[in-house]
Amino acid sequence: DYLWAIVLGASVFAILIATIVLIVFKNQKAFISEQKKQMEKLRQSEERFRTLFEESNDAIIISAPSGKFLDANLACVELLGYPSKSELLNKNLMGDI
Repeated sequence: DYLWAIVLGASVFAILIATIVLIVFKNQKAFISEQKKQMEKLRQSEERFRTLFEESNDAIIISAPSGKFLDANLACVELLGYPSKSELLNKNLMGDI
């Protein structure tokens, strides 16, 4: 009886472990699937922002709190009369403009 209880207990434990592994695997698969969906949504959102930023006829410039220019669209470069975006981005809002 004692040996049978040990074998039965080991079998129940093995089934429990297998069930836990399956649940974890299923949840991990769902998590990864959801993470991929969220990453695709983020990529699409960034693409829409970049397109709006680059193709806008309105001047758009992004600067740091320090005044350093981080990015500008072509409309901004042309409006401010700089020959290139890189030249504009080398300027500082606080001291150069």
